[in-house]
Amino acid sequence: MLSLSHRLTVVIFVFGLFAALWRAPEARASQDCVLGAELDGVVSGGVAEYLADAVGAAEREECVLLVRVDTPGGQLGATRDIAQVFLGADAPVVVYVEPRGAQAASAGTFITMAGHVAAMAPGTNIGAAHPVGLGGDPDEPTGEKVRMDTAALARSIADARGRNAEWAEQAVLESVSATATEALELDVIDHVETSQPGLLTVIDGEEVELASGETAVLSTRGAEVSSFDMTLRQRVVAALGNPEIAYLLLMLGLLGLLIELASPGILVPGIVGGLALFLAAIGLEILPVSVGGLLLLALGVGLLVAEVYFGAYGLLALGGLGSLIFGSILLIDRGAADYFAEQELVISWGVIVPLAVVLAGAAVTLAWKLGRSHREPSPTGVGGLVGTTGVALDEVDAGGGAVRIGSERWRARADAPIAAGSRVEVIDVEGLVLRVRRGRHAAGRRAERAAGGGGAAPNERGEGGS
Repeated sequence: MLSLSHRLTVVIFVFGLFAALWRAPEARASQDCVLGAELDGVVSGGVAEYLADAVGAAEREECVLLVRVDTPGGQLGATRDIAQVFLGADAPVVVYVEPRGAQAASAGTFITMAGHVAAMAPGTNIGAAHPVGLGGDPDEPTGEKVRMDTAALARSIADARGRNAEWAEQAVLESVSATATEALELDVIDHVETSQPGLLTVIDGEEVELASGETAVLSTRGAEVSSFDMTLRQRVVAALGNPEIAYLLLMLGLLGLLIELASPGILVPGIVGGLALFLAAIGLEILPVSVGGLLLLALGVGLLVAEVYFGAYGLLALGGLGSLIFGSILLIDRGAADYFAEQELVISWGVIVPLAVVLAGAAVTLAWKLGRSHREPSPTGVGGLVGTTGVALDEVDAGGGAVRIGSERWRARADAPIAAGSRVEVIDVEGLVLRVRRGRHAAGRRAERAAGGGGAAPNERGEGGS
């Protein structure tokens, strides 16, 4: 029979074993598995969705998620979503600001602080998280409300991760920023490392508390980083959130429509231009856009179109060029209350000036060519089209269709339907649209004699009757 002391020893042993087993699930070692994700550029909804997917993948595969950050800022809503996902992650999230010269500015400040481990490379910076920029007044009630709400967000993130909440609040209220070394001294981040392998070596063995309450021990020394890529849709949305890409698409769309207006019926420039404008509209929906900038761009395009049709010897094109340049400068409004970013979130001069000059040059060139075609004594000129014949390229009716007169393609309408391939005769010109009817052979022969057997004759003989 066991003595009292032996019984106590057994009880203590069993109790200790039970306690150890009870607490065991709270401490698990992460596998030598690291997923790599990137936040490179403007913070947008597409980026938030991508990082949420990356966290989900890390949780499923029981990996550490390493997020490389280099951002000037972005949408406040997307920033909140990312911070919420990081704070609620059941997998270790390591945020690393790199390479040298990179930044975690504005929105990037919150995202970096929301990681379980925050690190920066030498020569990087963090901070300047003021949510109201050039167009906002912090003394206005709306601006002050956003400012204080964003400051509360910064403090709550810092408190949740045990970081310097006072500095985080100052980053919002006073736009303070810090270098990597200063951020480490201020307890804003945990490490300053020159490379990813070095960072993975340093954090090996560290413990982090997950959202579930478990404690994960990082096992990252020598681990290979597996890239977690964006889906195609996420890449497109993220790219459209780049102000210069959205602006390039906008200008490409305007150029395509300008060419289509000057030469109706080509179709390809109009289709490409319409698609580019659609994508640009998605990008401008993501970005903070100034109404004044958009109005100046619209004025500029209107002046260029007027130059094409009225031929003002380049004067209208010059005015359009100025409107395009000033509209482009004012297009991105970093003072939007739901958007906060650094000064570099602008469209660069290297993009604005060449594109504006190309558009203005295209308008002048098209105006010159159109004016020259009007001055030439050609039967296919607007003044001499009535009475000429051609071929219907597709079915022509009251709703419109395409015809070829000589060597030129025109939009046309007809009171009675005309089948594709039939001969047509021009009876009137309404702007840049022809009114036609089914052609008569005698009229066709007169037109061919007037044209001297023009380029369309072989095709028309093939299409016509005897």
